[in-house]
Amino acid sequence: MQQLMSQWFAAPGAALYGGSSSLLWTQWLSHAVIGISFIVIASTLAYLIHAGKTLPFKCMAIAFGTFIVSCGVSHFLDALVIWLPWYELDTAVRAVAALAAAMVGPHP
Repeated sequence: MQQLMSQWFAAPGAALYGGSSSLLWTQWLSHAVIGISFIVIASTLAYLIHAGKTLPFKCMAIAFGTFIVSCGVSHFLDALVIWLPWYELDTAVRAVAALAAAMVGPHP
């Protein structure tokens, strides 16, 4: 078990947790649960968009859905980046989330 723990903390992002396995696993589990929640919310939104043929502001709902999905994916990547150095992918997903957020935001 000690060897397995030392391998986990040898990962690129694990050093941020100062050797605390409880902190690392709490972060990982929190990001995973939040990511799942975002995907469930986006799935519900997709169903409502599909079911509501006369939904006003459909483009706004699609932009919001894109934002929600990209936020969920960014949480999954936060959980993975602890062990895998996928920083470019993480950055690209965050850029998509930022762009979608700007599209959803208030427009004069």
